[in-house]
Amino acid sequence: MPPDLFFEDQHKRGEKLLRTWENHLPDEKILTVFELGCGAGGVLLPFKEKNLDCSGSDYDKNYLEYGRAKGLNLSMGDYNSIVNDNSIDLFILSHVMEHFLTPISEVQNIINKITPGGSLIVEVPGIFTIDKIYFNPLLYFQSAHVFSYYQSFLDVFFHKLGMKKIYGDEQCIFILRKPYNWEKCALENIFDDSLLDFPPKIKKYIYSTHWKNLYKLNPFFWKKTSANIFKKTGLQPPIKSLLQKYRK
Repeated sequence: MPPDLFFEDQHKRGEKLLRTWENHLPDEKILTVFELGCGAGGVLLPFKEKNLDCSGSDYDKNYLEYGRAKGLNLSMGDYNSIVNDNSIDLFILSHVMEHFLTPISEVQNIINKITPGGSLIVEVPGIFTIDKIYFNPLLYFQSAHVFSYYQSFLDVFFHKLGMKKIYGDEQCIFILRKPYNWEKCALENIFDDSLLDFPPKIKKYIYSTHWKNLYKLNPFFWKKTSANIFKKTGLQPPIKSLLQKYRK
């Protein structure tokens, strides 16, 4: 994707993450923000506009150069050589965790970079949102995604890692707090009996989503399609105005 379009898409996600953050931690005082896998840095821009000390790291030279031209502090390379332990008030993982080969150890290493009492924002593609966002399950499952996640699993995952959940939803946007007494734990696997019913639920959901997409029976697909048509034809503003009058 061209850097300008990618930056714009990131910026929209950043605005959503900032709104979610402010809705649930409106009085939180932070100074430093770091994003791992920042790409062009669009996610960081709304936080930077709040006069926070924002930085990020990635490996894509073109995206990094585009973000730097926007005045963002973006670095090339491994975040371990950039970020000190217990130094970041707010650490952001936006569409990164699903790429981790060893998420337990990697996330613990990231938590170690957060100041005691600091926070972590995680955003991953939620498997139960395929019908609302991807429509076709084949667009969701891709080779670059090592693991798939859903809200209940992430509840267990972050609890086992010793983090306090401030917010979490099925879209898999989570806000988490690092306790002051947090310590790394030795875990090879994470599971809980509360998750036993989910494999058949996921299988049923994927099959259902596939057939709805195949026969164009997904209402979310038609909602997005009609919105795009109205937008392209210029009908979106008058329809919105009409609906607002109708609601009154």
